[in-house]
Amino acid sequence: MKTGKLVVMASGAGSTFKAIAVAAQSGELNAEVVGLVVSRDGVGAIDYAKEFGIPYAVLSPSAFANRELWDQALADQVAKWQPDLVALAGFTLLIGPRFLERFEMQVVNIHPSLLPKFGGQGMYGLKVHQAVLAAGESQTGITVHYVTGEYDRGPAVAQKFVPVEKNDSAESLAERVKDVEKEFYISVLEELFMRKAANKPTQQH
Repeated sequence: MKTGKLVVMASGAGSTFKAIAVAAQSGELNAEVVGLVVSRDGVGAIDYAKEFGIPYAVLSPSAFANRELWDQALADQVAKWQPDLVALAGFTLLIGPRFLERFEMQVVNIHPSLLPKFGGQGMYGLKVHQAVLAAGESQTGITVHYVTGEYDRGPAVAQKFVPVEKNDSAESLAERVKDVEKEFYISVLEELFMRKAANKPTQQH
């Protein structure tokens, strides 16, 4: 029996979502992926959801009169799937207060630096690795953190270090971080599900 239910939120090609779905199917991640939310139609993540038979919903902010209504719709949709955890996987939009109140300390994200360094609005993709190199850092890494109302400001769950090599470009550094990113995220999600399962009260019969 799976230890919990996971909803994934994505905005793009969906490679991290796919890795999570594969891990759940193989048993590497002892959880059931019960839903996917994407912020726009036509993204690759939807194809993977169809391939794995995972329900999905497209919730684009442009379809709503304001961000508050989008935030409420996001919360209502995810609540239907009753997840124990929500994992962002390339979801680039700032999530609003209604969603975060509904799922307080249940939403996690992965960022390709050792937060609090090189995080915040606009810090994504190659921009992060360019900033690491410009600062002359000897190491970088990955942070899995809880999501709050500010970009990359939530409490860290776990971090993994990746060395910066002397001749690194932003592209080569990005590749080295990507090589370990998905496996690390899945291992942290598994640890979080195990913790939640351990803390659940046992049912009396």
